[in-house]
Amino acid sequence: MDEINLNSPIPTSPAKKTGIILKIIAGIVVLGVVGAGVCLGTRIWDPLWNPFRPSPEKVIDEMTINMKEVRSLHTDTEINLWSEQEAKTTSEISLIINNDSNLEDLDNPKTSGSFLMRTTSQVETVSQGPEFSVSGKIRSIGDASYFKIDEIPLQLQFLLAFQGINADEVIGNWIKVDKEGLENLMKQKYSTPQGLEIIEQQQEEQKVMIEKIQKILEGKKLYYPKELPDEEIGDQKTYHYLLILNKEEIKNIIPDVLEIIFESAGNGLIGDGFQKAFLIGGITNSIEEFLNKIGELSAEVWIGKKDLLLYRVRMEKEMDLSEFEKSAKGIISVSFEINLTEFDQSIVIEAPESSIPFEEIIPKEPVRFPLTPIK
Repeated sequence: MDEINLNSPIPTSPAKKTGIILKIIAGIVVLGVVGAGVCLGTRIWDPLWNPFRPSPEKVIDEMTINMKEVRSLHTDTEINLWSEQEAKTTSEISLIINNDSNLEDLDNPKTSGSFLMRTTSQVETVSQGPEFSVSGKIRSIGDASYFKIDEIPLQLQFLLAFQGINADEVIGNWIKVDKEGLENLMKQKYSTPQGLEIIEQQQEEQKVMIEKIQKILEGKKLYYPKELPDEEIGDQKTYHYLLILNKEEIKNIIPDVLEIIFESAGNGLIGDGFQKAFLIGGITNSIEEFLNKIGELSAEVWIGKKDLLLYRVRMEKEMDLSEFEKSAKGIISVSFEINLTEFDQSIVIEAPESSIPFEEIIPKEPVRFPLTPIK
């Protein structure tokens, strides 16, 4: 007779084994769902379809609010305009601007930057055409502005000479422009500061005009946001959006904006009643025609996920000239990019140690050149 081992496990039926396996699988699924939910909720894992992901509109609105609170930053801007025409002539204009801003005292904002503008052209049979470049630096402290030209082409030096300005006094020297200097210049030119009062009045009218236009734009859907895959800029994880211009909304507000602009200009300049309505209608039609021909207009923006600050804006557009004029042949390409960094870091900006008042380089009397009679 065989011995019975009381310590041996009791055999499990196939049905019971299946039940245990199903429970294990169910547990794994539950843990996976909970884990994924935690990752999505905390946005450790943040795909575009994440239901906890904030909408582009909300992110952009919060970014707009946060950027108003920034008190210092650095910006690098690059603008390029490139064209190719019928005779295989290409030309390019590029502008690079680097700028620091200190807005800790809103009544006395400070900026300091440098710029470089370069133009080049090339013909089919020539490897390189003429190249011109202008470079310099700009600072502003409160109401005072300073600029220094480091490089200027000979053609512009001749232009300054025709205005009675010695280019040698401008190149390499800081030039100061402020309210007091403008007032002195007006006294030199007109023996009265009345011209300055007119300038101040125009500045105030422009401020009122901008405020009215801003009220018109409030609540208007000027663009459609489209989500793009998130990207990193340096060590910053960012939301990446494509903002597509809502051309129909733009067309709707054009007449109201033009009405405000013409109101600011004064009826004496453009007339009133039928004449103004005719002018507004003509400009509106021209802008609508341009928007229809130019195609889609859009810009990319990158917004930090943690701080909801704007880190980059980029726009690129290529246009076929034949869309605007059937007889024209060629292409124009425009690109723009601005990168924003160093938010709320210490940025010290001071006025140059020495500068030349703007009014001192402007001739007191108009320049007269002798005319040589034609024989």
